[in-house]
Formats: sequence, C-alpha cells, structure tokens
Amino acid sequence: MNPLFLLLGLLSSLPLMSRSGDEPAATDKSTGLENDQEEDIVEDDVDEAGSDDDSLTPAPSAVSDDEDETIVEDHSGHDDMAEDNVTEHHSGHSHDDAHTSNPEITPPGVGASQSAINAFISALSEASEVHSHNAGSDLHSEHNAAMALVDRGEATHVAIGDGDWDDPNIWSNGQVPGDNAKVLIPDGVTVDYGYFSDARLFTVRVDGKIDFATNTDSQMIFDTFVVSPTGYLEIGTANDPVDADVTIDLIVANNGQIDTDWDPNLLSRGLISHGKTVIHGAEKDSHQKVTDDPMAGDKSIKFNGVPDGWQVGDKIVIAGTHYDGYAWDHDLRAHTERENEDETRTISQIDDDGRVWFDEPLTHDHDSPRADLKTSVANYTRNVSIETEGAEDAEIYERGHVMFMHSDDVDVRYMEFHELGRTDKSEDSANVDDFGSLRFDSNVQGRYSVHLHRTGTNSTDDPAILEGNTVYGSPGWGFVHHDSHAELSNNASYDTFGAGFVAETGNETGTWEDNIAIYARGVDWGILKNTTNVDNDTFDTARGGEGFWFQGRMVASTDNIAASVNTGFAYFHRDGNDTMIPIDADQFAYPSALNYIEVNKADMAPILEFNGNETFAAKEGLHIVKANPNQSHDVHSHLNDFTAWSVVNGAHLQYTAHYILTDFDVVGREDGDFWTAKNGILIGDKTSDLTIVNPTIDGFSTGINLNKDFKDGTSKDLHSYSVIDADIRNADVEFKNYDARYDTITNSNNLPGYNPKLDLSGGKLIWSGGEINPTGTIYDTLGETPYPGGYDAFRIYGKSINALLENVGYWETSDGENYTLVDFYFTDRVTGEVYYETQPLYLNVNLNTQSYKDAINNGVQNISTVNGMKMAGDYVLDVTIDAVPADSSNSATLSAMPEMAALTLSTMPEIDTALDDTFGLEIKDGDLFVNTTDATDMDLTVSGGTAVLATGGAEFDLSDSRTLAVFEAAAKVGFDGENGGIALLDMHEGSTVAFAAEDGDLATIEEISTGVYGSEPDVLSGIDLGNTTLSIDLSGLTADAGTAFTLMDADEIVGIFDEATIGGLGARNAKIIVDYEADSVSLELSAGEGAVEVETIGLEASVTSGEEAVWAALTAGQGIHNDHNMGDNGDDMDDDPMNVAA
Repeated sequence: MNPLFLLLGLLSSLPLMSRSGDEPAATDKSTGLENDQEEDIVEDDVDEAGSDDDSLTPAPSAVSDDEDETIVEDHSGHDDMAEDNVTEHHSGHSHDDAHTSNPEITPPGVGASQSAINAFISALSEASEVHSHNAGSDLHSEHNAAMALVDRGEATHVAIGDGDWDDPNIWSNGQVPGDNAKVLIPDGVTVDYGYFSDARLFTVRVDGKIDFATNTDSQMIFDTFVVSPTGYLEIGTANDPVDADVTIDLIVANNGQIDTDWDPNLLSRGLISHGKTVIHGAEKDSHQKVTDDPMAGDKSIKFNGVPDGWQVGDKIVIAGTHYDGYAWDHDLRAHTERENEDETRTISQIDDDGRVWFDEPLTHDHDSPRADLKTSVANYTRNVSIETEGAEDAEIYERGHVMFMHSDDVDVRYMEFHELGRTDKSEDSANVDDFGSLRFDSNVQGRYSVHLHRTGTNSTDDPAILEGNTVYGSPGWGFVHHDSHAELSNNASYDTFGAGFVAETGNETGTWEDNIAIYARGVDWGILKNTTNVDNDTFDTARGGEGFWFQGRMVASTDNIAASVNTGFAYFHRDGNDTMIPIDADQFAYPSALNYIEVNKADMAPILEFNGNETFAAKEGLHIVKANPNQSHDVHSHLNDFTAWSVVNGAHLQYTAHYILTDFDVVGREDGDFWTAKNGILIGDKTSDLTIVNPTIDGFSTGINLNKDFKDGTSKDLHSYSVIDADIRNADVEFKNYDARYDTITNSNNLPGYNPKLDLSGGKLIWSGGEINPTGTIYDTLGETPYPGGYDAFRIYGKSINALLENVGYWETSDGENYTLVDFYFTDRVTGEVYYETQPLYLNVNLNTQSYKDAINNGVQNISTVNGMKMAGDYVLDVTIDAVPADSSNSATLSAMPEMAALTLSTMPEIDTALDDTFGLEIKDGDLFVNTTDATDMDLTVSGGTAVLATGGAEFDLSDSRTLAVFEAAAKVGFDGENGGIALLDMHEGSTVAFAAEDGDLATIEEISTGVYGSEPDVLSGIDLGNTTLSIDLSGLTADAGTAFTLMDADEIVGIFDEATIGGLGARNAKIIVDYEADSVSLELSAGEGAVEVETIGLEASVTSGEEAVWAALTAGQGIHNDHNMGDNGDDMDDDPMNVAA
C-alpha cells in the first residue's frame, strides 16, 4: 500500500506507515486477460508487430567442471506463462572491488624463476571458473560458453606480473604476443597497453586488468577478446579521458568462417565483457540541429555555435527530410526499397560562428515545412573505436560484435562502433538453441553492434551507461538494451537494419535521452505487427525499420530523434514463444496498483515517460500496439510534447488503452510519387480510454481518425475518446469517424473541472473466492467516466488475493470479519495526475488453510469513523490521495519526498462535515499534517515534521481550553495552498498558543512550502490572536540580549493576546511585539532581570492593499481589538491590560 503520510485530508495526523510484508513467492506472470493470446487480425487500414532472445546455449563441450564454483547468484526467477518454462531472471553483478582483493592464485611477478612461472601456469589451467550464477541456469550456460572460448589452459602468452604489453619480461614465454597468440592476463595482474601493433592476436582473456594509455595512439587486432567476471578493461576514465589528439582502435580480425567445433554458439569474433568495462574517449556532441535548411549544392551547414568536440576530418551525416522507404513498383509488381536522402560528409573546416564546411556539395534538399523545424546532423567519429576488419568486403557472418554480458559494471562513453554486428535482421533469425546444430552462417540472434546483454534490472542505483557513442553500419540492430537497467544518452546510430535502438525483452528499465537514430532500414514499410514474426516457435522482432523500439514500457524516452525510418518510436508488446521477461511489481511506480503481484506482463505497466521526442522523414512518427487493451488498473500512459513532421501518419495507436496525448505537434509530408500524408493521429482497432489534449495537426488528409472497432461486437461507447483544444489545419476531414454519442470534442474552457474522486458502486466489497470486478465512477477534470475506463476490468482473484495477504496482510474486526485493504488507482484524464483510494475488501474465505499459509495476520482492528473520516486503524479510507511513485518515497518520510511533488492534497474531495470532535494530535519528525477543511476543538502539538494548519479555503479554529504547541524550531508550521485561497488560524479566548526553544531557536507560524502546491505557497493567510494566551519557554535558549525571533507572520493579523507568560528568561528581559503594519508577532530579548512587556505597532484596522478579503474573513461577525481599546496613536488603552508574567 502507499504510505499515508500523516493524513490530514480533512484533517488527520496519523502515524506514518507503509504497508509492506514478505515478498510473495514467485508466481505465474500472467495477470488480467491473456495479453499474448489475442488473435492477430489483419486490417486493411489499421495495422501492427514482436522481440529477440539472444540467450546462449553452449554445446556440452563448452561447459567446464563447476563442482568447486562459488554460487552467489541473486536468483528471483520468472514464470513465463507456464511453470515448466522457467528462465533465470538476472539481477546483474558488479566488480568494483575485483582488483583490490587478492587473487586466488598469486602471480609470480616479473623476474620469477621458470619453475615458479610453470607452477603458476599449471595452477591457472587447473583452476575452476569463477561464477555468479546458479548452476544449471541459462546465465550459467552463457557464462560457460564465453569462458570456453578462452580456456586458461590453452593460453600461449600469460602475463606473470604488472607491466607494459610490449615488454617481453612480463610474459611467461619472454615474448610479446604476436600472430595467433592466445593471451591471458590473470587476476592480480595489470597490463598497460600503449602500443600500435599489427599482430593478429587470436584470443585475449582478461581476468586481471588491461589499461590503455590515454596519451598514446594504439591499435590492437584480435579475433575474440573476453573480459571475465574478475576482469577489468579500461580505456580512459571520466577523470582521465583519452586525449582528443589520440586514437585508439580495436580491430576485430576477419578470420573468415567461424570454427563451430571451437565455438558451437557463434559467440566469438568480437568483444565479450563479463566483467568491468570503463571506456571514455574525448567528449563530443553526437548531434545538433541546423539553423538554416541545407539545400542541394551547399558545401556548408550552420549551427548555433560550434558543436562540442567536433574536428576537421570527422564524418558527419546530414539527415534527409524526405524518405519513401518502400513503395510499389508497377513494373516489378512489388514493393521495392527507395533510396534514403541522408548524406555523409567529412568536415573540412569549422568556423568560429558555427559554420561547418565539407568539400563535396550536397545532393538533396534538406528543407523543412516550418521555420522552427530543422534537420539534424550527427557526428559519427570518435577517437576510441572498435571495428570489423575490412567490413566493406566481409560477409555478414564474418563480422565482429560487442556484448557486455551479465555485469552492470559498464561505463562506455564516446566510443565508435564501426561496421559491427552479425545478426542479419533482413533475414529470419532465431535464438541459438533453436538451431540444433549451427553452421558458420547461421543467423543467430544477439550478435549486435553494441549489446547490453542481461546485465540485470535489480540494481537501479548502478545502471550500465552508454553515453556519446556511435554505431555506424550494421546488418541488424544498433544499440541493444536487453534485460538490463541502463542509461543511454547522446548516442547516435546510422545505417542499421531493423532498428537503431532496441529494448529487447520487455523488462528493461532506465532512460534513453538525447539519442538520435538515422536511417534504420526494414524488410518493408508495413506496420509493426506485419514486419515482426512472433508465434509459438519464433520471436523475431524489430525488423521494420524503427528508430527506437520498446518491447516493454519501463524505459523513459526523452528528447530522442528518429529520421529516415519506417516508424520513429515503436511500442510493441506481443510475445509468441514466452521470450518476453515479466516485470517485477516494485519496478512499477505504483506496485499496489498491481495488487503486489510480484511478476507481471510487460504491458501491464503504463509507459514510464515519453517526452520531447521527434520523428521526421518517416512513415509513422509513433506506433503503439499491444495484444489487447487490458492492464487491470487505471494508471494512464501520459505522452507529452511529441513532434513528427514529413510523415504519412503522425501517431498510430491500436489494441491498447488508457492514454493521454498532450501537446502533439504533427505535420504531414508533402505529396509525392509514392506516399501522401494520411492521418495526424490514427486510432486503430481495439483502442479505448484515450484523451488528446492540445494537439497541433497540419497537412494530413484526416486530422484525427476516431476509428471504433473492438472486433468482437463490444459497444462503441467503451472506446471513450476525448479531444481538447485541437488545432487542425489543412485537413480534408478534421475528425473522421466522429460520433457525438461516444466522442467528446471540446475546449479547456468548457471542462467541468471536478475534484478527483472515485465512487465505487455495489456497496461492501466481499471476496468469496473466484473473481470479482469492482466498478464505479471516476470524477476528474474532464467530467465523469466509468471505472475502470474503456475496455478493461479491475480483477481481484486468487493470485491477487494471495499477493495482498502476503504484503498487506489482513485484519479481523471485533465481529469476526476478516478484511484486507486494496488501493484503487485512477488518473485524471486531462492532467495525467494519478490518484488512489483505499478500500476494505472483506474476505469470506477460511484463511486458516494451506492456501493462505504466508498471509500476514495483523490482529484485531475495527473500521471506524473519526472526525468524519472512515478509518482502518491508521489508514484513511475512501479519500482521494495523490499517488506517490514508489521511487520517490520508499521510506514514507517527508524528507524522502522530493519537493513533495506527488502529494497534491489540494485536489482532495470537498467534505462538508467539519472536524468538531475531541481530537488530539502530535506531529513528529517525518510526519505531515494538512488541514484542508474547518478543524475545531482539538489540541495540536508540533514536535517535528510539517503542519499545514490551513490550506486555501480552510480554517484552524483553536477553541476555548485547546492548545496549539510548537516545540521544535526546525518544524514547519503554518499555511500552504494555491490559487490565492484564504487560509486562517482563528484563536479564541481561553485557548493557548505555546512555543518552546530548542537548538537555540524558536519556530515561526508562517506561510510554508511543502512542495505539494508548487514551489511557493499561494494563499492569503490570516491570524486572529483572539485573546488567546501566549506561552513561551526559553529554558532551551541561550541567546544574548539583542536577539529577536519572529513567532508569527501572515498577510493579516488581528486581535491581541489575553495573557503572555515567558519562562526561562534568566537575566534577560522580553518584549512581545504585535505589529499590525508588518502583520507579525515577534519576541525581542534584552539584558535585564526577567521583565516582560507587550508593544503594538500600527493600527489593527489598517489593511494592506489586495488583502481585504482575508481581513474581512478574520473580522466577519465581530469587531476588532482596536475598535474598543485603541487611542489615537494606536497605543493600547485597555482599562484591563494584558497579563504578562515571567
């Protein structure tokens, strides 16, 4: 459950709690409807696609003896639709300390005797491999396959001590490695490489460390380079990057056909790192926007300043702004591929004003339809590179590849991956174990240009990092993010096949930011489902020519650019042979929305973030397709600020639900010989619950196509489409398939703007086994709508009940009823804000059975009503709360909530009943109290945390005999809110407001910022002193004479204290100042013997301009102190002056 943060909502200050329990046992990952069993319906006008598994299964000969292995795997496992099809779910592992610990076998060192060297080599050859995987798991097998390529016992050159590579004394045989060498750098040895060599090494194995010099050109040629789990490859670091005038080139030798007797998995021929990899070339901007359209004949392009790191001699690509992809050839009677208009040039000169020159003039116009839309130029040269030898003449099966496997200890920046990759996405490809026996030319999946292969998703604090890198030329994918948590930023791909960037199996997490994909070719220009092969035997995805492919939804995409592609951004969530990996509930921002079911299909979560992305020169800017629209909760995908231009369709959604598209700006392509602009936004079949806010759509035949078809006769009213503030220009039809009975087209001025609220129907929720589907009504900015929205169902069934009981637990009422608590999530369909309400679910089953053996019994707890609020112990029920993402506050403390951004309590529903029962609260460190209504007849003690006495429209009424005590100087106490509402503290005669000094200071009652209502409070605050008693304890204060403290500060203050008592003065006097001009109450200390006096400044009746409303609210129905007891000069003339005491 979400922590309640001291609820408040009307008012409430409850102890902070987070519902947590033991993790549930691994369960079948399927939830909701079977998302991958939807029949595949081929439409004429509205279409779809699938993903790749590249796991390695070695032949028996590749498996080493593991009897003595150390097993430290964090193995969570995942069921993929069938209990007998279990694939290891890897958490990744790091090796930061791998080179600070002592190796198991101590190197003899340079100068050692030959007998010592021979003993060392013998011990290495007999040593078992170091593993971090469970024996028998697929990761274990993959590990063995990699290590078998570089068996330590077959090494011809073993480093026996630290030193330079080109020093013969560090090598076991006294010779620098040459042609066909099999090199081993053992654990405990560091070899420095600053050497330009033409030797054609066969294998290099690093168990220790290899460190490339950053100030010297170097070259290494090899067939296969493997970094083991204890190994460390370093080529520059953030603190010592490779000098900009230095080049380091790793060349993967083209040795012809791979010997499948030696490598039965076709894993070799490249760089395979299972350990730590740190690479940092010279920093360089990957891409920039031009300021002026480059046109045919131009020999220069203009930027707004010189791009960082660009140099004469760099290879750049000017992205084309027109692309036909595939088009019908009447002569051939077939679709044929059309040439792209991207142009590669070499920089010949760079001017200080940002103009970049090249010798060969441009062939094509790179113009754009609007002045604010410009093409992009990417730079593909880096001073650290890895490439395939003679790639232009090599067969695809002879090329090299790069794989970072099983370790998230990857930090690669500013490296060029040139003409790499061996998986050919223009042909059918398959997982290695689907082939039986492999040939040298088998098209095995997983051999890509740069591949984060199963580095793990559990360690979210330590992502694998790819930044500023380039992929230039690949027969398959460019950057591959597979079963990993990673950050990809400022990378560039060019001339790939299938896709430029791929999140492969659905469970990937992390961020893709500021990357660019130019020219991703495909098998044709069909929509995703028609260019992908996912069935019971095959998982061959991302083949259509996509810039960015997301098999899952947990990778945030911001400010990325796709050009000269079929589809710019593709979200495809269909499986076929159970290759997709489920997501863990705790990877989702709101785990309780999934009822704590531990493993879930990738498409059960909304798209994490999609903001600021751009597509141009493409068929479709964005395409989203699932197997069916169900996700069993109402948390929407909120996509923002998307731009697509020179496209056939701007955005296309099908077989999906629960979206808000905000600020989409799409511009159609110019009519050409083959393609014309069709749809600004196309809503395909089986799509529902979609809101489009503030779209700008220009130059399409149809602005928005509101297609409605569930393919099964389901009522069209469940599609639930809404369009707000649409700006559609130059369209033949603005809204195709519009039906006023089902669709809402309006503007923001006409929105009802309801406070968010969920009303469940049907009364008491009872689960008696089987399945129940709660329904109700959502109220939000757009109006009211059924819950859950669209074509979906909120399912409560056996699996979810078990997960709830194992995480939340259950309670028993004094009447003998058992219940648990369920969070019901819903989204404001305009703003995208996510809310939840907690409801009791009564369990009409026998919990004392083996089926519920892991259920948590929380004891006896009745559901009651406290001050108008329905409560289950410390949990507030049936009140709308702004949902706090789990990654924002896992600890349920105020300090852990960044600016309180997710706890917008101003949107809580209005409740007419004031809190007027006896109520005593204490706010402690980490607690949050917010009063959003009228609170009366209660004691409130603030000894830490944050206490909002009143928000806009609320009042804290301190009545006779009640006390407001502030005992912590660091506590935040006062008023917060938005929209200029009036927030009041109204104190009455007989009440007490008390302050106590702590840590040498006193707290202030004032306007405060919790972050809930924005960065600054926007309220009109007022305080009526109301003849209350002021009590101050200064015993904890050692301040000297002349020190002043502000006790209260508001927009308007009226009234006076009836009595003031100050303790702990010692040899000091005190003056209490009520300042009606500054609207403050302060305390000043001076040298003395404990005297106390009170002074007023100004006239109480003086009102600051613009604050008349709050003054009127303070004085409504009563006079003011000055009306009765003030002289002409404003001095207090009361015949019965305030009582003061020390």
